[in-house]
Amino acid sequence: MESLENIRALPKAEQHIHIVGSTKPETLLWLAEVGDKKVPFNTVEDVKNFFSYTDFNHFIRVYSTVLDCITQESQFERLAYEMVLACYHSNVWDIEASFSAPDHVLKGLDYGNMLDAINRGYRLIDTAQVYGNEKEIGKAIIKSNIPNKEPAHWPAVVSHDPTGFRSKPRNFIYIPVCLLLFHGQSFASF
Repeated sequence: MESLENIRALPKAEQHIHIVGSTKPETLLWLAEVGDKKVPFNTVEDVKNFFSYTDFNHFIRVYSTVLDCITQESQFERLAYEMVLACYHSNVWDIEASFSAPDHVLKGLDYGNMLDAINRGYRLIDTAQVYGNEKEIGKAIIKSNIPNKEPAHWPAVVSHDPTGFRSKPRNFIYIPVCLLLFHGQSFASF
């Protein structure tokens, strides 16, 4: 068991993680509910079973189902947040995230608004809370004179509670995503 703990403690890099492909079962249920989509599952356990790929066609069916449930650009904020949070809990220090914009643009979603939501989402990680140094981090940010009229510079803290997705901002710090890759055809038409 000690070997497994040592492996978990090692710093890691997540290369080519798809934002949509990292959707949690709970989040897929939320997306389906918000988008008023009919899906072949009702519980988290059902979604976990659905996520157990049987072959490539099943993988495509799962991806298409998640894709169909994304109906608003703002939903990418939660998807990106949860992707980075899962990486953080796995001791991932470097993330190469992928985003297949054409799949969503062809459905009528706005490319710029999706990208803004992704950028907001990956900045929502509160590592100061984990390390117990929120007060010091908050003071350091205030002392740094970073202009607070730029929301991208001020990550918030997110909690998933029944009252809503966002909680009140606190003292915070964020884990940067080092690279965001885009898949698909030319972006000139976007």
